[in-house]
Amino acid sequence: MNIVEIIVLSAALSIDSLGIGASCRLKGIRMPLISKITISAVSAAATGAAVLTGSLISGAFAQDIVRAAGAALILLLGIYMILAAIREEMKLTPEKNSSKAEKTAGILTRAELGDMDNSKKIELSEAIVIGAAVSADSVAAGFGLGASEWGVPIFCGLFQLGFLCAGEIIARLVRNTTGIRQLYFSIASGIILILTGVVRLL
Repeated sequence: MNIVEIIVLSAALSIDSLGIGASCRLKGIRMPLISKITISAVSAAATGAAVLTGSLISGAFAQDIVRAAGAALILLLGIYMILAAIREEMKLTPEKNSSKAEKTAGILTRAELGDMDNSKKIELSEAIVIGAAVSADSVAAGFGLGASEWGVPIFCGLFQLGFLCAGEIIARLVRNTTGIRQLYFSIASGIILILTGVVRLL
């Protein structure tokens, strides 16, 4: 992958953070800079670990097979992201006795779930959980990319931070608008991943 492809892919994998930043701001949930940095660092570290694992495994197979398998994984990930976002959007808000895993999965479509103690502030421990949630797709893609794609974890971390900040700015500009929904960002991300997978298969 060239630098442009890496940047586009990293942006697609991180765009959910734009919706999270905007939604938290609109719901009056404060996210300190240290929490934003933590979310970005968790995402970058998880993606880097996935790339390393993918690199180690890919060494046992022919490069054509590795490339095709990685492209197919990215394509399927895009489809899954769209379907999962739509399915999650159709669910009711989890009840108080929902498991932590259910609440974590719901963060991508309902950012307020990241504020698990209802303090109206994203604490450091909550930031780690959010970082794990938003890095799930990056981990899958990183595993599929494998060797020589070390730019992806770096750019994913940078984009996560940038999108979280940009989301808050957008929310301030459209404070009285209720049209910002994380569903849209997830679908856009999924479409970009599908296109990326198709291009890599050609």
